[in-house]
Amino acid sequence: MRIGYCTNLIATQRDGTGSEWIEKGQENEFDYVELPLAQMGDLNDKEFSSLKERVGISGLKCEACNNFFPGSIRLTGNAVDYGKIEEYLDKALGRAAQLGVKVIVLGSPKSKNVPEGYPMDKAWSQLVELLRHIDPLVRAKGITVVIEPLNKLESNIINTATEGLKLVKAIDRENIMLLIDYYHLVMEKENPEII
Repeated sequence: MRIGYCTNLIATQRDGTGSEWIEKGQENEFDYVELPLAQMGDLNDKEFSSLKERVGISGLKCEACNNFFPGSIRLTGNAVDYGKIEEYLDKALGRAAQLGVKVIVLGSPKSKNVPEGYPMDKAWSQLVELLRHIDPLVRAKGITVVIEPLNKLESNIINTATEGLKLVKAIDRENIMLLIDYYHLVMEKENPEII
């Protein structure tokens, strides 16, 4: 078993990456650090270089990233801007690859939540097509995207492991998989036997 820790959940600095906790993870003998991809995408080149150096010095690897997309990028609805998505993916996936990231978690409720009145089946299709498009981009970098179902208090689409698995099967791509967070599983009162 390997144990990692997610820094942005305890971030105190303005950039929201939680980089101030990297050394603490090494001191406490964690196996890896999980950094937020969206916040790393907001860093300028000098700030990212400094973060990368800090990770390297710590001796920890950044094996995973959460927070795939920032809330400013829409993945569902009429306001989806595919040019903006492409620009973000180019920068964010490039940075993830530089850190040696192997897994990126797609929870990103502000990005994927379906706008009121927008047909749920269209939103579903948008996510399927987007993730099919992302698959070869991440595969080329040795990265896997894992879809994280989020409870209904956080998201209005893909709330259960059952729905997440249905989405993964609809996408049908090797580097798009499912992550089950026990917290959300319990919040949705889903039977753990789904695992």
